[in-house]
Amino acid sequence: MSKTRVHSKEIKIEGKAALSLKETAYYTGLSKAVLWNVRRDDSTFPKPIFLSKNPKFMKEDLIAWLRSKKVK
Repeated sequence: MSKTRVHSKEIKIEGKAALSLKETAYYTGLSKAVLWNVRRDDSTFPKPIFLSKNPKFMKEDLIAWLRSKKVK
């Protein structure tokens, strides 16, 4: 099974890393479709910032969300 490589253009918002939907899917290990379902169903999932029609997710918010979901 090969993984799709994601080449980041390192977008920053207020000096913090922002990921595209594709980068967010790769980073979280979730498909883009599952990400939208999680966004809809999980109120703790980070809200995207829309630049034009393109959502961006703050990397530090995703890290915090992933840590909160870690099974203990």
